Amino acid sequence: MTEQLDSSAKNKITPSEVKKMAYEMADFFEKNKNPEVDQKRYKERFENWTEYLKTMDKMESEHILTREQKNYVIANLIIKNEFDAEHDFLTGLYNRGGFQKRSQELLNESRRKKTPLTLIAIDIDNFKNLNDEKGHDKGDSFLISFSQIFKANIRVEDLMARFGGDEFIVLLDQDESKSREILERVQNQVQRLIDLDFSNLKNPLSFSYGIFEIGSEQKKDIKTLINFVDRKMYEMKAEKKQVNK
Repeated sequence: MTEQLDSSAKNKITPSEVKKMAYEMADFFEKNKNPEVDQKRYKERFENWTEYLKTMDKMESEHILTREQKNYVIANLIIKNEFDAEHDFLTGLYNRGGFQKRSQELLNESRRKKTPLTLIAIDIDNFKNLNDEKGHDKGDSFLISFSQIFKANIRVEDLMARFGGDEFIVLLDQDESKSREILERVQNQVQRLIDLDFSNLKNPLSFSYGIFEIGSEQKKDIKTLINFVDRKMYEMKAEKKQVNK
């Protein structure tokens, strides 16, 4: 269930199907805890979800909602929870779990079609200084703007995720040469953003990246490939530090 239900769909879902989907989603939250998120938050989310189901059942039994209305509301909530489970709350990009799931689908498609993909790891340089000097709200504003700029330069079928803090991963459905052209455009636009709103810093913002073309014959899994481009990205960061000494 990845698309919003239209008005006709609510009459096609039986109560037993909705309840099954609902408890499957609750079970998903309980079993697939994101290690980066506090466990208490997931426990509360699970408990809130099951409590919500009880409330909806009560509203139906007291004739506040019809069964069809209740099913429609619950089904759409399941869709929202499914989205939230795979996306970063700040930027709207995929989170780590969502990216790993979707990227494997792209890898499989690439191998089937025998076309290359390009994987990019990105880290914002001197981002901690931005938070320290201007505050976390300003830092969040930069992350959101950076994400929007990058998303505006890639296609719908491409993937971008925030892996945590100021780290991003991008998987493009094209070769490295074209991907570098995209990176160059993004760098120019991000620099204009920095000049406009984030220039008055002791250490200027920029970003470092690692890039790798994944041939259709590549057999390594996505986690191994991410670790590889991550190392390439940190090599670029180290080179920048040497130059700026």
